[in-house]
Amino acid sequence: MSCGAFFSCVFGCAAEQVDELPQDSGKGATSSVSGATSGGGGGAGGTKPSAGSSSSSSGATSAAGKGGTTSSAAGSAGVAGTSSAGSSSAAGSGGSGPTKPVNTNLPFSEDFEDSEANGFIPWNEDMMAGAWGVVADGAGKIYQPAAAVSELEFAVGGSTTWTDVAFTVRVRLNDAESGAQIVLRFKEPKTYLVVEMAVGKYKLRGRADGSTTDLIAPSPKPVITAGTWYEVGVTAKGSMVSLTLDDMPIGSPASAAAAISNGGIALGVAEGSVSYDDVSVTVAP
Repeated sequence: MSCGAFFSCVFGCAAEQVDELPQDSGKGATSSVSGATSGGGGGAGGTKPSAGSSSSSSGATSAAGKGGTTSSAAGSAGVAGTSSAGSSSAAGSGGSGPTKPVNTNLPFSEDFEDSEANGFIPWNEDMMAGAWGVVADGAGKIYQPAAAVSELEFAVGGSTTWTDVAFTVRVRLNDAESGAQIVLRFKEPKTYLVVEMAVGKYKLRGRADGSTTDLIAPSPKPVITAGTWYEVGVTAKGSMVSLTLDDMPIGSPASAAAAISNGGIALGVAEGSVSYDDVSVTVAP
């Protein structure tokens, strides 16, 4: 598949199931990542704590196997992520074949405990996204790029038909230099809502036709510490958006541009190493 076709699959499947992915180097399909993790990169190990608690920097990943291809699978319409694509295999190298179809009806959730990231496609603007994988983290599983990144990488999922939704996800910066971007209403790469999260930064921005504006930029800023799990929450209903951290309101609700009206979700790493867990998308109250 050409880069243009892949781009169309990731962002333009408002009424179609994603049914084709690149077949080279396993791009578009995630796999479990072998090797030990550390607090400084690739995901801190140790236990998988509740939101807001610190994690241990010890521990090793146990999942193995990398690569593999995907095949088409039937599923619900309007998938921005995948049905068969974006899934991971718990063991084996180069495994292939369809995985279970992904239902993107709301509510949507993914905790990665089955060693799969169904519904997510790695992507970046260079169309050369690195591999993402489900890895062991103490007694649980988490989702992250296979290696620290130097340029923005996304795992795109959900449905471009989603409009008024509440999105929560647990996020951990694995070192003080890492940055996360948590995205809602992602229908194409110039229009979406994004939470920018790093040590010393926590804000919600709106990007419409390539122009980015701060929507909720609280002062003083919430304290964000590397190695700690946080629950990030974004709710969008009509043009109004709100932001939470560990279920606490941050700043005041704001109005987003009319163009940011619908789309899927994306888990992003601006740089360094960031881990994700417990994705939940529900109809906005």
